[in-house]
Amino acid sequence: MSEPPRRRLAIGWDVRGWRSSQQAVAVADLHRGGLRWRGLAPAFGFETGKPVDLGALTAPALGGDWQRVVGAAERVVVAIDSPLAFPSAFRRLMAGKGRPLPTAAEIDNPLAYRDCDRYVAAAYGKKPLSAAFDRLGNTATLAMVLCQSLRKIGYRVVPQDAGAAERAIIEVYPGIHKREAWRGSEAVESLARWIPESVTAGSDLYDACICAILALVFAGAGATLELPDLTSPDAALPQEEGWIFGLPPDWVAIGRDGPTEGLRKRPRN
Repeated sequence: MSEPPRRRLAIGWDVRGWRSSQQAVAVADLHRGGLRWRGLAPAFGFETGKPVDLGALTAPALGGDWQRVVGAAERVVVAIDSPLAFPSAFRRLMAGKGRPLPTAAEIDNPLAYRDCDRYVAAAYGKKPLSAAFDRLGNTATLAMVLCQSLRKIGYRVVPQDAGAAERAIIEVYPGIHKREAWRGSEAVESLARWIPESVTAGSDLYDACICAILALVFAGAGATLELPDLTSPDAALPQEEGWIFGLPPDWVAIGRDGPTEGLRKRPRN
């Protein structure tokens, strides 16, 4: 007898800054052989003086039911559109160690970019922002604070904390899954078909939906969504710097060149 399908819950977060009221969260699971959106929160801010924790993240999308929805899932994956670690060389410099040398290309600066950032730039043709040198540090530190809160209740950041986990947190980058490089572009068709038609491409909520879909794939729902497994962390790279999970580069490249008309369908409810 085949094993019954596991209850999987995906939480996608498009992170804004500490003082922003434009955080976006999308929560999804599987239902009747397809993707079901459990809740969408397009614009909210974290309450001043209150912890940034699981409730603060999910209640805007799920309301007072958030504990029951999250607690009922056997596997939960939180996919965050933000760096979840700083470059190793940057951390060493902050500790008064290391003497990095100037580099010819900006992307090769070990203080600014991680090895996984360089992989993404080479494989997908889109350079991530630098958590250490750009304004992205505002969102990165907020995401890292949430990670610390979730670790206290059994979540693990992959791959920094573990190779896999029933309660997992992963870093993703919606921008590399779009047909064109600009923010307002639609995602490749294999992802766009699952995003509600009411959600506008280029919005924070659109990117949060991409995050949630990738989280479901990481949770083992790829076959149901007709999507391949996400790329695995390169064992040769420093695991403490993390990994940017995404659909395989060749799959994304084919999707960028594929048809756009007549294939999109609404998520099943």
